[in-house]
Amino acid sequence: MNDYYIVALDTKPRIVYLDENKLDEKDNLKLTNLAYIDYITSQYDEETFRNYLFKNNIISYKDTPIFIVHTHMYKGKIRIIFNNLIFKGKYSNLLLNLSLTTLRERALSLKDCAYLIDIFEKNYYYNNDFKEIANYLINEKSIEKIIKYRERKNSSNASNYDEKYKNENPLKYRLMRDLVSSLNEYSKYQDIDSFLLSVYKRDDYSDLIIPLIPEKSLVDKIERQNVSYDDLEDIKNAPWDNKDAEEMIKNERYTEEFIRTATLEDQLRAGLISDYDYIYTRRDSEQKFKR
Repeated sequence: MNDYYIVALDTKPRIVYLDENKLDEKDNLKLTNLAYIDYITSQYDEETFRNYLFKNNIISYKDTPIFIVHTHMYKGKIRIIFNNLIFKGKYSNLLLNLSLTTLRERALSLKDCAYLIDIFEKNYYYNNDFKEIANYLINEKSIEKIIKYRERKNSSNASNYDEKYKNENPLKYRLMRDLVSSLNEYSKYQDIDSFLLSVYKRDDYSDLIIPLIPEKSLVDKIERQNVSYDDLEDIKNAPWDNKDAEEMIKNERYTEEFIRTATLEDQLRAGLISDYDYIYTRRDSEQKFKR
């Protein structure tokens, strides 16, 4: 029950399947993967996305409510969990890079997520409305785990911490996505009351949505082979993940956001890491992803 679906609450609720041809066929990614959905939607502003659905008769009205949903078993009953779509905007580039890393079946590291965590934490502890919105979307204990994990990793005395934290890594894609979603929702609504009004009564649609969800979804497992030095030139010559990054590198104008959030592949293309560092980091991350 971990598959995700875009649902439009149209005249008759329906599942919206994104056009998988927008991605390279060799990626072989399934449309019920949350990172895949985010990879597509974070490249378009909401108006463009809705116009596309409207023109293709996928929705009847441009303001049709649209959510990402997945199911959760609670006390023997199926519950629908609602998630807002994340479109191109102030924080979407952070999500785009994290989704690409996840789709490449690599575990997220603190280096991947540190910039996002920094922005989130600054808002969380100094803005009460933001904190309330974040706590609505994310369990407070999960937030605490992320902050403490970052503190342990950055501490010069990290080796002195309790052994039970040795292999703990709370930096999962869904949780990192929720950090971005919190920033987006606050940016959009500014206060907790306006935000709560936007989600009011959407749970009432659960009974209409449950029959739409396939009883069983089959997701192919992609077998990744360890990269060899022969593959590196192909990676270096492939299109950049961040379309603006190549120009920044040419002009030697690195932004802090790019340096701290760039995908492993863009770091290689920019010369920020060596061939050896790329191969070692990728192999290590893929092994952690499979655990």
